[in-house]
Amino acid sequence: MFVTGTLCEVHISIRGCSTGYFRDQEALAPELLRASAAYYGDAMISIRAAIDTDYSALLEIWRRSVEATHEFLTPADVDAIEQDVATYLPQMSDLRVAEEGGQLIGFIAIENDTVEMLFVDALAQGRGIGSALLASVVTGRESIRVDVNEQNPSGRNFYAAKGFTEIGRSETDGEGRAFPLLHLHLAPAQAYQPQS
Repeated sequence: MFVTGTLCEVHISIRGCSTGYFRDQEALAPELLRASAAYYGDAMISIRAAIDTDYSALLEIWRRSVEATHEFLTPADVDAIEQDVATYLPQMSDLRVAEEGGQLIGFIAIENDTVEMLFVDALAQGRGIGSALLASVVTGRESIRVDVNEQNPSGRNFYAAKGFTEIGRSETDGEGRAFPLLHLHLAPAQAYQPQS
């Protein structure tokens, strides 16, 4: 994927697919999120601000994604963490979703230059959707941080490929559970330059 442009418009080309644009969703207020579109053959992927009615679908996406990538979690762990995620989703001030053909297929939440959540439906992974979601929040930021489970190699590899570097480690997750986290950072000099 290669991204160019200004804060108002970003051109995106994802892995040999056709092209699309990120544009201001509305000109009503500067804090509104940019929507985006990327084309996969005949399918258009758009990125937009989440709305209240998205939360149940996002929780389902979260669960399918976690079950596919977080093999270290037991079913009981997933059930318990799902309750936390259900609480956190409505609290996110910048929550964006990727949508294809009217179906939600991924989401990202960022607070204070920290990616709090980035999940792509297990059936949609490997198509550049996570990269497009990340690109939608990186634009215009001087730096960005994210925590990734140490036991999640696909997550670690994803962020490493985007130029994130490890700046620390915690023995537990943010809720005190025994799932070590790696603290990652993307600095301005590491400018996120997705590849096509």
